[in-house]
Amino acid sequence: MHPERRIKELGLKLPPSLGTLPRELFAPFVIAGSIGYVASHGPLLPSGRMITGKVGLDLDADAAVAASRQAGLSILATLKDQLKDLTRVRRLLKSLVMINCTPEFAGHVQLADGFSRLFVEVLGQDAGRGVRSAIGVNSLPAGVPVAIEVVVEIT
Repeated sequence: MHPERRIKELGLKLPPSLGTLPRELFAPFVIAGSIGYVASHGPLLPSGRMITGKVGLDLDADAAVAASRQAGLSILATLKDQLKDLTRVRRLLKSLVMINCTPEFAGHVQLADGFSRLFVEVLGQDAGRGVRSAIGVNSLPAGVPVAIEVVVEIT
């Protein structure tokens, strides 16, 4: 499966890569051997605007799942920018999904599934499915509803 072809087939549009934005104190992506570490990404839209809000207060379940998926597209944009070719992503190893939510929110798994489904759709079942943690937090930078970081195996 060719990931960039799948993105087009699915009618998806990647937002700008975090690798193109100035970052003085951290890198959006670091390679150590055959492992790539991707800094947390929020739901950046193709316009360059972030989706914001607290899940369970400002965003309902559907909007939260869509934000999770959009954060995944942002990660794919950075991977493409940094690796030049998404076929270099051998597989997703680990993801951490952090959710800016109310204390009553209990849909962590369903929200994280928005990201996970995207990666399986784009990279395939074997390459796109890794171990995952999803946690609720009191706040996230810039008021985003979800921030996701991943570890990938690369060629």
